[in-house]
Amino acid sequence: MNAVLDLQAHGERSEKLAVLEHHLLEQPEELRAQFQPEYEHHYAPGLYAREMRIRAGAVITSKVHKFAGLSILSKGRMLLYKGDGTTQEVSAGFHIVAPAGTKRAALVLEDAVWTCMHPTDLKDLEAIEEHFIAQDMGEFIEWAKAQERIEV
Repeated sequence: MNAVLDLQAHGERSEKLAVLEHHLLEQPEELRAQFQPEYEHHYAPGLYAREMRIRAGAVITSKVHKFAGLSILSKGRMLLYKGDGTTQEVSAGFHIVAPAGTKRAALVLEDAVWTCMHPTDLKDLEAIEEHFIAQDMGEFIEWAKAQERIEV
């Protein structure tokens, strides 16, 4: 399946998120550690789920997923900056099929549990990351072109 990617819109959002990530990384280590998510990994036949437990007050950014995937907020409340540039306040029970190639950010308003699911039988976390995650939008675009998944 091919999709046309609006590189200008993606570029503007990616720049904003890169600036946000840069500022987050400039915060003192003790502050970053205080808001670092805790992860749990769950496996079922044909499915991997990455669960993040995030404290209220944290600002987080997502990874760039190579494939569309289901994400569920099972606890808490967040202000979500979505891949299309809009924001939405979401609470427990919210779910989204996030399109491939999007990057999001969130301000966690209440302690939260966010889970991303990927269809795979892989159990090795490095192999899962390599298969499903691009390090940045540039890597995603090159990967998607090579897979003939996008036209630019």
